[in-house]
Amino acid sequence: MAEFIAGWAAAQDGVRDPGHLLDRLVAARPLPQEKAATAIAGRAALAAPEGHLAQDGMLLAAFTGRPRWQDEKLAAMAQERGMAAALIEGWRRFGRDLAARLSGLYSIAVVDGESGDGVFATDRAGCHPLAWTTTAQGTGFATSVQSLRAFPGVDDRILPQTLLTYLFFYVMPSPVTIHAGIAKLRPAEAAVLKGGKAEIVTYHAIRYATETTRSVDDLAGELRETLRAATGRAVEGLDLATTGAFLSGGLDSSTVTAFLAERAEKVRSFTIGFHEPGYDESGYARIVSDAFHTDHTEYFVTPQDVAALIPQIPGMYDEPYGNHSAVPAYYCARAAREAGVDVMLAGDGGDELFAGNERYVTILKYGWYRKLPKLVRNALIEPVCRIPGCRNIPPLRQAAGLVRFANTPLPDRLHIFDFFMKEAVSEVFSRETLADLDLDAVLDLTRATYRAPAGGGPVQRLMHMDMAITLADNDLRKVNRMTALAGVGVRFPMLDDALIDFAATIPDKTLLLNGALRGFYKYALRETLPAAVIEKTKHGFGLPFRRWVKTDPVLKEMVDQALTDFEKRHLLKPEFTARVRESHHNPNETLVDGFAWDIMMLELWMRHWRRDEEPRQ
Repeated sequence: MAEFIAGWAAAQDGVRDPGHLLDRLVAARPLPQEKAATAIAGRAALAAPEGHLAQDGMLLAAFTGRPRWQDEKLAAMAQERGMAAALIEGWRRFGRDLAARLSGLYSIAVVDGESGDGVFATDRAGCHPLAWTTTAQGTGFATSVQSLRAFPGVDDRILPQTLLTYLFFYVMPSPVTIHAGIAKLRPAEAAVLKGGKAEIVTYHAIRYATETTRSVDDLAGELRETLRAATGRAVEGLDLATTGAFLSGGLDSSTVTAFLAERAEKVRSFTIGFHEPGYDESGYARIVSDAFHTDHTEYFVTPQDVAALIPQIPGMYDEPYGNHSAVPAYYCARAAREAGVDVMLAGDGGDELFAGNERYVTILKYGWYRKLPKLVRNALIEPVCRIPGCRNIPPLRQAAGLVRFANTPLPDRLHIFDFFMKEAVSEVFSRETLADLDLDAVLDLTRATYRAPAGGGPVQRLMHMDMAITLADNDLRKVNRMTALAGVGVRFPMLDDALIDFAATIPDKTLLLNGALRGFYKYALRETLPAAVIEKTKHGFGLPFRRWVKTDPVLKEMVDQALTDFEKRHLLKPEFTARVRESHHNPNETLVDGFAWDIMMLELWMRHWRRDEEPRQ
């Protein structure tokens, strides 16, 4: 469900009417369904669901998710008196280092109402996000960005720079948010509070190994056992009769289903299909279901389903969210809820741990060019690629593209063919806003996470970057919010701390065994999963949105109307939105096709969350 924390550590003078302010922070969260428990002590306040909040004198603590103690005494205390009470004792013992003593997926907060000191943190995978803001009144924090708009003195403006960030990523990657004065913690980050002011620290850093002396078979055996143990920890405390599994038929959902089948008498699996060639993967899910004898449910998503869900999506996301695969995720979770399932297991995280994205292989393929002697590159190949008119000759045009790709440093290389790298930002934003835009600042969001690890090869660094952005800020947001909307819980066995640590010990070349995508993982699971799954190409719960919005009249009209309404806000150049609309009516794919959905979701999000700002005519 949509768990939450909201609270603050105030400056010396405190805040006015703290009870009213706390109520406002709680009420602003998406899907406000759980009853809130609240506590106020001096300069501190906290709100959380019943059973997730504790107070001991002037100390307050709250949590979401399933934090686990590495300390046996505190683990026993959590079992006896509750996790929130154990967090208070953990604060007394460890202070600012509290988060480093925890495992699992969670967000936590401990605040001292007397001093304004404390700490709040999110887990190592960023599964349970926390946003924060510091003003003259102190530091406010919450699981919902929108909650913090109620904090006194916050700057909640939406600037052109944040719109550029959204259009670049179609989500809002941490630490930025859609609002100028609100930030988010990155995975494995904590905010250490001192007198109501916050200092952001990284409490855990993944240590990547670039070499190993262990055999592939030895590593493969440990992977299987670690996956087995991770699945066991994921289902702790659950009734397996009402526990289900997302099953796309890909490697990770199939793995989760396989190891769940070792524990459950009958696994309940759920998949999404499409009556569209090239998108439907339900056949692979059936193969896995047959192999592990699951009680299997299929739901085929239609354009009518998409149209019915679109109005509900913006209210579930406290920031604009443009990943349209949220739609199949919701209908899969809803099918599980209707079948009596309370909690779903999801396979998210496997690609980011075990090299499952195509670009990882591409990076290695083009690495050979950088190994050529500089004399050959600088005096022979590259001058030829600069000959006037070479772009009109297909072989030379392709060679020039290869040279440009190979010479662009990572991680910028991943984006050189993206829309905003091909087109000037001036094509999208008005002349008045261009001076406030910085494309480098957007790229710095990926650069910072790529460069963060102390060691590791290029593939490991790319996986680290994708853990923070593709996974934490995109995929986990999708699954967490859509399962909450459907009314089921979700757990992620692939994000178990022990599995993350083990994956970091596997060097790039081993991960991409024989140069193959997920090569090591497939080798390790070759006798666990059906051969068809091992051999299939990567897909997942993709949505044929670009095709449907051009052919389904209801969806086509919804997008048209949203684009028309968004134009009235004068946030982007009218020529650009006109280009997107023209593309929307073009039966062929164009470079700006994806923006139709992204802008529609931005418009609908602004209608829901910024009702006080009517579009200017």
